[in-house]
Amino acid sequence: MSAFRTSALVLLVLTALTVFGVVVIDSHQATALLGRELWIAVVLLSAFGKVGAIGYWFMELRTAPPQLRYLFFGWCTVFAAVLVTLAWA
Repeated sequence: MSAFRTSALVLLVLTALTVFGVVVIDSHQATALLGRELWIAVVLLSAFGKVGAIGYWFMELRTAPPQLRYLFFGWCTVFAAVLVTLAWA
């Protein structure tokens, strides 16, 4: 797959995740069905997934030294876990 196609696919997925987050948070039926805290956690995790994808594909972390990638994805994981934990509290 060419770099252009990969970038376009990543952008398409990022856009779909953004639309998903907006629709879920704005939809009162969805939040009433499974609980508001669960949907907040799902949207937060998708947001940090988007942060990871942007860092990897568009900030050139895929060609960075492994230690820098581990640090970045570790930060994303820890910060997402803290925010999801706070959302459940």
